Amino acid sequence: MIDTLIQADIFFFITAIAVVGITIALLVALIYFIQILRDVRYVTRRIREESDRVLSDVEHLRGFIKKEGEKVLDVKEFLGGVIGAFLSKRKSSRNRKEKGKAS
Repeated sequence: MIDTLIQADIFFFITAIAVVGITIALLVALIYFIQILRDVRYVTRRIREESDRVLSDVEHLRGFIKKEGEKVLDVKEFLGGVIGAFLSKRKSSRNRKEKGKAS
């Protein structure tokens, strides 16, 4: 009977040490896991802030492109009108020369 009692005591002693060891290992792992989650939260917050800034910059860029695009279209129309005026004068002078040769 004493032999079985000693074996039971040894079993419970080893089990208690194992439970304490596993608990300490789990606590250490939990601490590292919490630190990782904090870092992930920090990174996602930074990504969110930077993406908001990028979207703001893109909106400003779109406004600038629209504004400058209108200026470019105005210049294009102006140049098209000037070039068109020169081309129509050339055509009319050619038409005069051709009419003069035909007479």
